[in-house]
Amino acid sequence: MVATKKNSEETIDCVDIIRLPPIHPLFLQRRTPQVVTDWNEYFGTGNLSDWQRLVSDLGIPGHFPSKKKCRKAIKSVRVNIVDFLHAIQQGLTPRRFDSQYELREYTKRTRKFYPKSKMPKGSPLRSLCAEIVTKNTRRRK
Repeated sequence: MVATKKNSEETIDCVDIIRLPPIHPLFLQRRTPQVVTDWNEYFGTGNLSDWQRLVSDLGIPGHFPSKKKCRKAIKSVRVNIVDFLHAIQQGLTPRRFDSQYELREYTKRTRKFYPKSKMPKGSPLRSLCAEIVTKNTRRRK
């Protein structure tokens, strides 16, 4: 509320001021990570041709006539999803890792994660990311 005086009469003007704290860019990323948007644009509706494009972009040779065969083929590929999408956008070959351990350590070090809560069921993301997201990093006895 702001009080003002005009011509020796006291008038009160009511002004609603709502002060919102500034939004940090990382907060916005946590709400809707860019990688989720990029993946949705890249993968589209998830029909067979989308799966076949993914297999091809991952550098897997061969012909894959079904989604099931595509899914089976990508299980052996180790790529960071954020880097994969960036490479595809730039027209580059995505970096592949020799082991699950290397991929996991790289992903943790660079903090380039795809949020598990945003992975739709039946998506190839589950095949590509499941090892990093769901497995415990402790060594088994």
